Amino acid sequence: MAEVEKELTAEEANKRKKYKLAELGTALLMDPESNVKSLKEMLQISKDEDHSVAVLGLKSLLAVFKDIIPGYRVRLPTEKEQEMVVSKAVKKMRFYESTLLSAYKAYLQRLIALKQKASFQRVAIRCICTLLDAVPHFNYRESLLAAVIHNISSPDDVVRKLCCATVKSLFTNEGKHGGEATVEAVQLIAEYVKAHDCQLHPDSIEVLMSLSFDEDLGRTEMSSANNKVQKKNKKGKKFEEPSQLQENDKKKSRKELMSQTRNEVDADFKAATFAQDVREQKRMQSETLSAIFETFFRILKHTMHTIAARYLPTLAFAPFPFKSRA
Repeated sequence: MAEVEKELTAEEANKRKKYKLAELGTALLMDPESNVKSLKEMLQISKDEDHSVAVLGLKSLLAVFKDIIPGYRVRLPTEKEQEMVVSKAVKKMRFYESTLLSAYKAYLQRLIALKQKASFQRVAIRCICTLLDAVPHFNYRESLLAAVIHNISSPDDVVRKLCCATVKSLFTNEGKHGGEATVEAVQLIAEYVKAHDCQLHPDSIEVLMSLSFDEDLGRTEMSSANNKVQKKNKKGKKFEEPSQLQENDKKKSRKELMSQTRNEVDADFKAATFAQDVREQKRMQSETLSAIFETFFRILKHTMHTIAARYLPTLAFAPFPFKSRA
């Protein structure tokens, strides 16, 4: 009877914890800023000794973070900025962002630690992959990427395919991160191949087939520069037109000229901004290609050495075919 009562008490306690998770998660989704402190309580429940409660806590936190993480990278205020007098709204936002970031960091550390345990590995990896795919622009992306790349050659089929699918998603949905995560992922794959001496599952290299490159980046930059030159030439011609107009049309022509000038200035500004974007894209594309070539040349070199080590000793002792001239 004592054992039965103990089991019933433990079951009731687990039920209360699960209800508490649901309550805290709902409150956070409805009003994140007012209930951001609840993240710490949810983190504490996710460390419960009962496996089912801990797993539910991890999944609940995943759902909450996916929903409340902002669309920008959080930058915490410096010491000088903290000393400045700010409004209540700014103080509230700073507290919210710092608490969110602190809880998010603790959650990632928890996931990275749990992926080493067999009973939590798949759950932890699924949470890591989901976060990387959903919010690749947010803080601590490097930690998520490192955890995913480390498992793209996992002997566990579920873990390996999940990580490879996440990396492919990063490559095909660069709008979420501007291409930065692509460069980081390819460089990490190159380092991973080097560290493991090319002893990897083929799936870990096949992910690179999902990469795409824009061959028109250089042409687009040249065409934008030519358009700017043509616009400057047109400006010189248009400034000469008012002198040829009649006196009664001067005011009207000046307004049109001012409006045209503003439009041209705006167009030049947009062209300059676009040119900077093109240069940044070219830089990232160049770094990506460099890491890819490094990876494939290393694999090719390793393959040639393996073939040579396997067949050259056999050829050295093989009888040489010789024909007599008799």
